[in-house]
Amino acid sequence: MLTIKSSQQIDLIFKNGKSINLPFLNIVYYDDKQNKLNGNVAFIAGKKYGNAVWRNKSKRIMRGLYNNIKTKYKILLIAKPGIIEYDKKKMKEEFTECIKKL
Repeated sequence: MLTIKSSQQIDLIFKNGKSINLPFLNIVYYDDKQNKLNGNVAFIAGKKYGNAVWRNKSKRIMRGLYNNIKTKYKILLIAKPGIIEYDKKKMKEEFTECIKKL
């Protein structure tokens, strides 16, 4: 799993990408024509929703969801406030179903 670290790449994905809204997170994806091998991912948890503990836990949850998923898209996973309380099994099902549609 390659992560996106550059703010320029993140801005590019926000600007040109398409988004999908789930109850627990937002997915923004962008088909980069130059990147033929595999996609990259970034996990984003904003400061306005919680403290460092909340942000770290939500990123851990998102990493667990994205684990072992292969896609050609550059993806941003953006946590929503209810991600920690949401049912993990239901979350995994909805996320994998959503990623298969890409």
